[in-house]
Amino acid sequence: MTKVGKRLSAAGIALVLAGSVSQVLGAEVRPDPLLSIDQNRPAVIERIVEVFRPGFGPGQEATVRGALAGMRADHLLAASLAPSLDGLLAVMKSAESASSVVLAKPAGKALGDVGADVVYTPVTPCRIVDTRSGAGGTLNAGDTRHWLAANPSGTFVAQGGSATNCGIGVKPAAVLVNLTVANTQSGPAFLVGYPFNQARPNAASLNWVAAGTQLANAIILPLCTGGGCTSDWSLYASSGTELIVDVMGYFAKPTGGFVTESCGPGKAIRKVNADGSVVCESAGMSSLYQPPTKPWVLDLAGLGSGYCCNVGGFTDGPNAYLVPLSDGAGTYMGRVVRVNIDKFALAETATVDVTAVDTNARGFYGGFTDGRYGYLSPYNNAGTTKHGRIARIDLQNFTAGGVTILNLQSIDASLAGFHGAFTDGRYGYFVPLQNNSGPFGKLVRVDLSNFTAGGVTVLDLATVDPDLVYFTSGFTDGRYAYLTARSYTHGKIARIDLRDFTTAGVTSLNLTAIDSNLGGFGGSFTDGNFGYFTTLDTAPGVYGGKIARVNLANFTADGVAVLDLAAVDPALKGFQGGFTDGRYAWIAPAAIGSKGARIDLANFSTSGVAVIDFPSLDPAGTWPSGFTNGRHGILVPYGGTKLMRVQMFQGPGSL
Repeated sequence: MTKVGKRLSAAGIALVLAGSVSQVLGAEVRPDPLLSIDQNRPAVIERIVEVFRPGFGPGQEATVRGALAGMRADHLLAASLAPSLDGLLAVMKSAESASSVVLAKPAGKALGDVGADVVYTPVTPCRIVDTRSGAGGTLNAGDTRHWLAANPSGTFVAQGGSATNCGIGVKPAAVLVNLTVANTQSGPAFLVGYPFNQARPNAASLNWVAAGTQLANAIILPLCTGGGCTSDWSLYASSGTELIVDVMGYFAKPTGGFVTESCGPGKAIRKVNADGSVVCESAGMSSLYQPPTKPWVLDLAGLGSGYCCNVGGFTDGPNAYLVPLSDGAGTYMGRVVRVNIDKFALAETATVDVTAVDTNARGFYGGFTDGRYGYLSPYNNAGTTKHGRIARIDLQNFTAGGVTILNLQSIDASLAGFHGAFTDGRYGYFVPLQNNSGPFGKLVRVDLSNFTAGGVTVLDLATVDPDLVYFTSGFTDGRYAYLTARSYTHGKIARIDLRDFTTAGVTSLNLTAIDSNLGGFGGSFTDGNFGYFTTLDTAPGVYGGKIARVNLANFTADGVAVLDLAAVDPALKGFQGGFTDGRYAWIAPAAIGSKGARIDLANFSTSGVAVIDFPSLDPAGTWPSGFTNGRHGILVPYGGTKLMRVQMFQGPGSL
């Protein structure tokens, strides 16, 4: 291990997390400091307690932990910079009254020992390696490759990556990267990333269990420093796979400086001056910092009329793409909205209307991206008329010229009325809900490298079990696909072996047999190990609040756990979906007046639930779907126009 993360003083940990404050003296700053403090809250608290534990009296540690957990991010930053236990207790007292605080100047040095400590600077997620288009091609079993992680005066094109330097203008000590494997050739297997010119450590950076897996993991990757560094890092693969690497930030030596002030209640930092003082602004809808359970709001009504009623979406990292259903007044729409997630402002949006290519390509429900293209799942385009036109949008050419339509009804007239879609990296899967004859069960698989009728395969699940129709969502763990049936009489989950895309590869699990109130599912998602199935209603107009968690390695009744969110708050009912950042599940409310929830996946119980009060932000709004780019979660408005952004947990591993 390099010097990254070692010898961090109490001040050092806060400023490492806070971003490169010293590098922007007197300049406008991005909203990194308080965001980073909050998204790394558990690690910050743990380090503060570790530093001051020797001075605690009986029972004081628990008191301090509780106070730190409830602090605003600016107070927590002040606590991490306290020069003594008395200073920490003074910050705690100040936080109780929600008054403004002054951060103590670190004694004797600016940001710590510049020979050992480093400062973290986030960047917009940016691709630095993609073996599908460069970087030496597909990794073979036993391969070791050597690559750059920073190229200040160049690009990453030769590595299959960005045609920019990804915003990294220095040679850092380490980077925060997201490693993704796709089209794995066998398993179990693993990758190891480590500094160039060093011995390979006996520690895996990412593991997978089977062929055909698509899986990601974020790691801090120390880099080669000093002489002889012709590359920055090395990667070993124990089995064949494609690899995609996106950088999200870097660690580099600080240059000095400090923050001497913070903002009071209702204020957020806008600017840091040369003397360490700050300029504050009102913490309004698009403020620089919000706590995890208080969303930012972007009202799409500011774009004009008809920006209501999107259902689902996806992200390519920097941008969110919202899937259009209707305008809320009876007209089905084809206008896709692109929003820059970090800037989250109306001025940072763009649109493309796929009806300019095919006037009947409108009224979509859900979608996904394979990195280059976005795919929209066809649902309803006029009155009650279902359609089968999949729209593919080139995300590098976000215009009508980048739109291609594949009409599934040209293959089979019954292929219409789909309710969501997902991908395993090679194929896209479109979830059957109801066509023009009624509920149906024809799962459509499209070869994404052959976006034509010739690339389409259909599997009729109803021929296995007539109950396997009318699905509301689906996902894959790499080996299997899982579809969520919406029925008041049963709670069957269909599992399809993606290596055997035939009726012989289909099994099911009836959750209603475990709990009679597990039915009427609105949506589902996975964290890789478990599938989560959210209840919308258990009878017409009777909303439910139960979440079923299924162990995907034990697809039986014994692998099922149930959590009733309504036991925490009666308004936690009526859910159509959700997503996870790896630590928490975020549950989206589909019913007017319903609240949202954040569930600690390490504590799948009522004590692990935090409530998000969406009705206080828009009493008539609903947000039945959402997704995340790892840094932020996006909740997509259906009843209303207010797009929500929530802060994701990135955990101690982001240090």
